[in-house]
Amino acid sequence: MSGPIRATDVEQLATASRNGFIENRFFGSAVVVDPEGIIIAGVGDPSAGVYGRSVLKPFQAIASLRCGADLAGEGLALTAGSHIGSPWHQDIAADVLAQAGLSAADLKCSAVYPSSASQVAAAALQMAPIPLERTPLAHNCSGKHAGFLAAMVAAGADPATYLDDDAPIQTEVVRVLEQYCETSITHTGIDGCGAPTPVTTLAALARGFGRLGRAVHDRNAELPAAMAARAM
Repeated sequence: MSGPIRATDVEQLATASRNGFIENRFFGSAVVVDPEGIIIAGVGDPSAGVYGRSVLKPFQAIASLRCGADLAGEGLALTAGSHIGSPWHQDIAADVLAQAGLSAADLKCSAVYPSSASQVAAAALQMAPIPLERTPLAHNCSGKHAGFLAAMVAAGADPATYLDDDAPIQTEVVRVLEQYCETSITHTGIDGCGAPTPVTTLAALARGFGRLGRAVHDRNAELPAAMAARAM
């Protein structure tokens, strides 16, 4: 990793025009790797450090499965991705928690409303005549957090510490990322949802997703990876 991304590391990727006049320019980096993880195309600096944030959720789901979380089907899919907080999504997150003997009160992501106006209306209609309240279940990361909590319970650890850097689930996340992305994690920040989010690179993420995608058809792939890939 070459360090934090710099303005000189990025290139113009796209423009947006209004009535034939360029209104916005969008800058960034991109990378393509071959099946062996070798870079074959790219723009910008694919070795610059970036926060993966929600992009890391499939790998975090693998870590939860490795720790023993009982995840499958809709529950695993919600754990491996983001959602809009619909009543359906909230019910799935609540089910994952309930299977681990926990509840929404154990979630440490913020209490919010669903992230789309239509889902707010749907949730309000479902709750009527009781006023709609914010809930951590509606947070777009509640599935990931529920998976973390289930992993902590399965590992026999204190679920209240699930966001600590040295919690079993978080140390397993680092191991998964280092294995699948073929990188070394040297810095971890805090995501907007409160969970640790390691710094990695675009090239490392490309390698990781390449390996994750192949896990669906690879007889030698570990079961948690194949399960997470299929759930996506």
